[in-house]
Amino acid sequence: MKSSEHEIKVCVFDMGGVVDLFNGGEMERRLLRYFGVEDNDTFLSLSPDMKGLIRDFGAGLFDEDEYWKRFSCITGINVPDEPHLYTKFFNPVQNPKTIAVIEDLKKNGIRVVAGTNVEPSHRIWHDNRNDYGMFDYAYTSDRLHCVKPEPEFFEKIIAFEKVSPNEMFFTDDRQENVDVAVSLGINGFRFQSPESLREHLEEIDLL
Repeated sequence: MKSSEHEIKVCVFDMGGVVDLFNGGEMERRLLRYFGVEDNDTFLSLSPDMKGLIRDFGAGLFDEDEYWKRFSCITGINVPDEPHLYTKFFNPVQNPKTIAVIEDLKKNGIRVVAGTNVEPSHRIWHDNRNDYGMFDYAYTSDRLHCVKPEPEFFEKIIAFEKVSPNEMFFTDDRQENVDVAVSLGINGFRFQSPESLREHLEEIDLL
């Protein structure tokens, strides 16, 4: 391994859109059609109040049953009473090229962790399949009780990892998340492809 001028000790990877190939918008559209809703394609389009509900569910402030109760109260939609509804159309596929980057970083002695927004139901789904097993640790929003791009999300990971911000690298497919990380002093990079990520990591001497 080359010496890094940035002295980066920990690399933080987002999951959805980086490690996983998954379209959350399509999942919501399919659920709405399952509920009999034809005129809306996203939960946010149903009501302005959905923004807070989605945030709090992602922060793990309540479980799926409570989420659907609040969802129905806000939207007036009659949600079917069946278990595991939130994962009914949840079907992420892992990106092997991104996983190869993670494996190569670990071979170079870099600690690699996940830093991901995930609702409790989806986190349990991933846990059951050991999808976080490639990481040295997985920091999930439902366990941190805050979500990206809130600064607290990154500050908690920095504190738990016992590093300074400039000793951390973060990649995410959402620019707003990268921007907040950079504002805190973290080395941020917007993920667009495994190839561009690998090239950047080679440029900063981590690969």
